[in-house]
Amino acid sequence: MNVLSIRSSNDTVLAGAVYPDGSHSVTSIPLTPTELTAAGPVPIILSRHPILIAPFGTVVFDNRNQDRVAAFEASDWLFHWSTDAAVDSVMMPKVRRRGARTDLLMATAEDTSRGREALFKSSMPTYVRFVSDRKALVIHGDLEFSRSLFAGTFFASVVDVGGKSVVCSDLLIPVPTDPLPRFFSRSDTLFAIVQHSEGRTFVLRLRIPLDPCHL
Repeated sequence: MNVLSIRSSNDTVLAGAVYPDGSHSVTSIPLTPTELTAAGPVPIILSRHPILIAPFGTVVFDNRNQDRVAAFEASDWLFHWSTDAAVDSVMMPKVRRRGARTDLLMATAEDTSRGREALFKSSMPTYVRFVSDRKALVIHGDLEFSRSLFAGTFFASVVDVGGKSVVCSDLLIPVPTDPLPRFFSRSDTLFAIVQHSEGRTFVLRLRIPLDPCHL
């Protein structure tokens, strides 16, 4: 499993990765000796076609108290749930990014020889974080494989999971396409760390729009 998100909740470590059988997407790893447990939603296309999970099963998630959100490479929906509530979801419209190419994924599920056609065609979720009790920041990258390295253009969306609405969609993040940046956020501020091949490193700081934005 490809784990891209690791979080903590009380005395438990949470790891985000789609199970090979397509059953769960978040594994709970207690710090005290006991059995592992798994929960979390999985997009239907992955649960029905587990063969897609290894190459196209990227998931990133975050937790805040008992609430959790998750974004998937194979879906344009942001999933959210809590320990005492069922899974819900909010559609993230594709304004500038590629979005999830479920048509190519379905074609691959039916004929695995077409898998190469689907590589790097969907937007890749690279970062998800709660920015308030109700709202979550989601960053997608439209990636390319160039000169044996990944390059990409990145977009930020803010989703009101409580109100089941999108506050902003696909805001272009003004970072170089190469090399890939690393993101983290604190409150309503997004930081991008970029290190050029010459060895120079800089940090870009942006305010996350928590109110409706106009593109």
